Amino acid sequence: MRIIGLEENILNLKDNIREEFAKINEKLSELERRIMKIENELEKINKEFSKVARKTELEEVKHLLSLFNPLTSRFVTREEVKRIIEEKLERI
Repeated sequence: MRIIGLEENILNLKDNIREEFAKINEKLSELERRIMKIENELEKINKEFSKVARKTELEEVKHLLSLFNPLTSRFVTREEVKRIIEEKLERI
C-alpha cells in the first residue's frame, strides 16, 4: 500500500515537472521571439543612423555657412577689386 502511494507521488511529481518544463520552454520561446524583434529593430535603427549626419559633418557645414554668410562676411565686387588695384598701381 505504501509503495503504491509512493509511486503515485512520483508520477504526480513527474507530471508537475513536465508542466513546469513546458512553461519554461514556452517562456524561453517568447523570450527568443522578443530578442529577435529587438535585434530587428536595432538593425533598422542602425540603418537610419548611417543616413544621419555626424556631429563633425554638421560642424563643417556650420563653418562653411558662417564663411559665406553675407551678414557676417565682407564680399567685394569686381568693380571694387578693380578700383583697389588701380589705386595701388597709381601709388607705385
